[in-house]
Amino acid sequence: MTELTKERVKEKIRIKQLERGYDALKGLTGKWKARAEKAEAENERLTNAILELGNQAAENLSCAEKAEAELEKVEAESIETSKEFWKSRVTIDDLKAELAKFKDLYEKTDREMDFIHERANIRETALRGENERLNSHLKAATDSKNRAIHRWHTEWTRAEKAEAENEEFKDDLLDAQGDVASNKAQADSFAKIANELKAQLAKQAPLIEAVKNRPKVVCFCGSVRFSAEMMIWAWEGAAKNGIIVLSWHVLPDGYFSGADDLNCVHGAEVDGVREQVDELHKRKIDLADEVWVVNVRGYIGDSTKSEVAYAHDHGKPIIWLEPEHAKENLRAALALKMENK
Repeated sequence: MTELTKERVKEKIRIKQLERGYDALKGLTGKWKARAEKAEAENERLTNAILELGNQAAENLSCAEKAEAELEKVEAESIETSKEFWKSRVTIDDLKAELAKFKDLYEKTDREMDFIHERANIRETALRGENERLNSHLKAATDSKNRAIHRWHTEWTRAEKAEAENEEFKDDLLDAQGDVASNKAQADSFAKIANELKAQLAKQAPLIEAVKNRPKVVCFCGSVRFSAEMMIWAWEGAAKNGIIVLSWHVLPDGYFSGADDLNCVHGAEVDGVREQVDELHKRKIDLADEVWVVNVRGYIGDSTKSEVAYAHDHGKPIIWLEPEHAKENLRAALALKMENK
């Protein structure tokens, strides 16, 4: 390294050092400037405080002067008050004497009031006893009056009730007299009707006797196809035993032209009088004492079922040619009646 180069390096180092010193000095200058500003502000604050203290001292001095003037005034008033006190001392002694007299009078009055109260208490006790005695007499008199009023009210109520019952009895008596008259008229009418009925019964006695002694009447029901079975049962079971027979109409063979087998033809259907003949047969059932049903092999037609149901509803005893089929035949008859409703 040459001398020139060394000098330049040193120069540069010196410049750097100067720059650092300048920067440090600059920093110190800023700090001292801030401190100076702060000191100036503090100085201003202290100046203001001193001025304020001066103002307060002036005010305190004014107040002290005022207080001193007030004190002098109070001392003057105190002197005047002391003078007035000594002037009024005689008046206070007089008031004390008057107060003592008033106290004596008050005590005397108090004793008199105690005496008056005592007498008043004695009188009050006596009056209370007298009042209780009078109240007792008054209560007894009031109770006696109330009992008398109650007795009078009870008797009056009984009298009114008796009068009402008497009026009611009179009305009942009048009604009874009217009922007796009406019943007498009704009895006369009933007697007249009874006599008329006796006369009619006397006239009908032979007929009644004949009805009582008539033979049993039975009505046969069944299909015309079983006419032969019906006629045999009517002869063997009824006629030979003195029983009157009501049956369906049996016509001779060939009566209805065009009918191959009469036993299989309902004659009323051929002539168009089926409903009329069925109704007529029910009137026969009304006249009969019993109903005999020809149910060969358990067969009964719709007409026979209708007749059996009618006899059952009217309480007619039903006799079956074949009893083993009786239950099913009766159920069928009743079922058909329910269907036709």
